[in-house]
Amino acid sequence: MILGQVERYTISQAPEGLVITMRQRKGAVACMVFALGVVALLIWKIGPPFQLRGRDQTVWLFYVGAGLLAVLSVIGACYRERWVFSRTEIRRADSFNRISKRVFPGRAVKLHIFVKPGSGEGRPILPYQIDVLDAGGQNSGLKFEFTASRQVDQFLHLLRIGLSLEIEDARVNHGSV
Repeated sequence: MILGQVERYTISQAPEGLVITMRQRKGAVACMVFALGVVALLIWKIGPPFQLRGRDQTVWLFYVGAGLLAVLSVIGACYRERWVFSRTEIRRADSFNRISKRVFPGRAVKLHIFVKPGSGEGRPILPYQIDVLDAGGQNSGLKFEFTASRQVDQFLHLLRIGLSLEIEDARVNHGSV
């Protein structure tokens, strides 16, 4: 049963526990459309790549670059991560069903929320980060990233439905809770 969706994360309840799935769909599809648009523009203005024998061969770089961008975008659109929060452990698996991380959180899942530093042009695209801590309170390497503080709050609300949480929130200094 799907509990909700916040940005690129979908939270659902399953027999094995709370499941969070992350997909890069929207951004990757937009990038792929852009790359294919560049290829279409090149074909329209210059001609197909196999007919460039007498012309400037540097145009091939544009075809190869746009084609590579399109291929990487397809890979990005298909990539997903899946976290399963059970009573005893947290497992993270990627698109290839490799379990890349296991965390044993203890009685409650411990989360540390903070805002990445930066302002103006140096501001990160996803400035709000939630780190999952292990039973000893150390960073486990599992993280969730968001664009706005209200998405963090929505995400935490959905997590509270199925999990017991201990939260360290460093956003208080930034004017949001």
